[in-house]
Amino acid sequence: MLDGDSVREQILGECDSDEQLVSLVQHALRTCGYAQLHHLQVYCENGRVTLQGRLPTTFLKEVAFMEARSVAGVREVDNDINVNTE
Repeated sequence: MLDGDSVREQILGECDSDEQLVSLVQHALRTCGYAQLHHLQVYCENGRVTLQGRLPTTFLKEVAFMEARSVAGVREVDNDINVNTE
């Protein structure tokens, strides 16, 4: 398990693989302060991250996008999160 400083260094540095990017994006989502983001699915291919799942608000969908985009090495984010409109 990585400590907070190690993860931050990896987030700020370049990533070597799609698997590593998935791990770093998942960590960013888990630690941003919104528990609803913990259960999103994260996929990556050639630096292109895809977020999938359901969230209760458009605000949280945007937070998830911004968190994923903030990870170094992410080239593009496809935000396929559905917002519950009920």
